[in-house]
Amino acid sequence: MNVYDPRAPKKATNVTVNSDLLAQAKALKINLSAVLEKSLAEYVRVLKTEAWLRENGEAISTFNRDVELHGTFGESVSRYRRYHQGMETRPVTIWLMTSRRPDHQSKLVLCQTF
Repeated sequence: MNVYDPRAPKKATNVTVNSDLLAQAKALKINLSAVLEKSLAEYVRVLKTEAWLRENGEAISTFNRDVELHGTFGESVSRYRRYHQGMETRPVTIWLMTSRRPDHQSKLVLCQTF
């Protein structure tokens, strides 16, 4: 996941780096721009993730408490299916009009338990 637009134009900038580290990087033919961009993108991603978690922490906690108390929607459907297992079902067809033209309709098939 990119946290920035990789198609954006490059911009020249000055940075201060330890001279010994810079000499070793040059000797190894390391592309400083590429390494800085990759590292900076990762750092920005981490900081944005941390900020999002701080901003949404209360809502996440509330949701998790609600799931602990009441379970998830999928669990309720699963309980319903287990309860109604073995009962006879019949398909019920409902035509949904998606516009005023009769040829623009969708078919929805539901199963009704009897």
